[in-house]
Amino acid sequence: MEIIKKLRNLRGVSQQELSQRTGLSLSYISQLEKGKRDNVTLHNLRKISNVLSTDLWKMIKMQDLGIDVVAREDT
Repeated sequence: MEIIKKLRNLRGVSQQELSQRTGLSLSYISQLEKGKRDNVTLHNLRKISNVLSTDLWKMIKMQDLGIDVVAREDT
């Protein structure tokens, strides 16, 4: 799920930190971001969305719709 990598980078969270804070392996996080994992549970997605301070269903919808995530610049 490319959206996880985009949100993670936007939030300034490394794969290592995401792994530690979710209890998921670094390998799992990496494979998930590269789209090499098809069998992702909602339980694991919820862990990730909580760490990334993102609503689980919005994250899934953004991925499905191909919505890009960009940082908003305050002016």
